Order: sequence, then structure tokens, then C-alpha cells
Amino acid sequence: MSNIQYFSTMKRWGKSVGREGMSEAAIAAVEDFDGSYKGAIELAGKMKAIAQATSCDVYWSEKMNKGYHKQLSVAERYNSKNKF
Repeated sequence: MSNIQYFSTMKRWGKSVGREGMSEAAIAAVEDFDGSYKGAIELAGKMKAIAQATSCDVYWSEKMNKGYHKQLSVAERYNSKNKF
């Protein structure tokens, strides 16, 4: 399956489950997190898929982007302090 097909699948799922379903999926993913480094990256992957699903809802997409940009700021601050 291509990235476009994955994105389309998640967008359709988001439309089907709605805001509540997407939120419940995010909460369930966090609750399943085992606390390990590998588990953290798996959680990031689950959140990426859920984030793609928010594209079906303008408001939820805005909320997802707010979180994305907060994390982007963390990375930018780190990079500015740790020049490679």
C-alpha cells in the first residue's frame, strides 16, 4: 500500500469514528504505552496514524497541528543549542 492509500484509509476512518473515536484511539494508545524507548517510538507511529485521520475534520486538524508545532519548537530549541 502506498503512503497515499494509508493516508486515505486513515482519513476515511477518521470520518467514520469522528472526533470522539479519534480521541479515544489516542487515549488507548497512550494507555497501552509500556514505558520503553521502543514503545515510545511505536506510540509515535500510532499517533502519526491518528494525526492523519484528523485531516477529515478542520477543528481536530488544527488541534493536531498545534501539538505538532509545539514539538517542532522543542526540536528547534534543541538544535539551536546543539549545533552539529
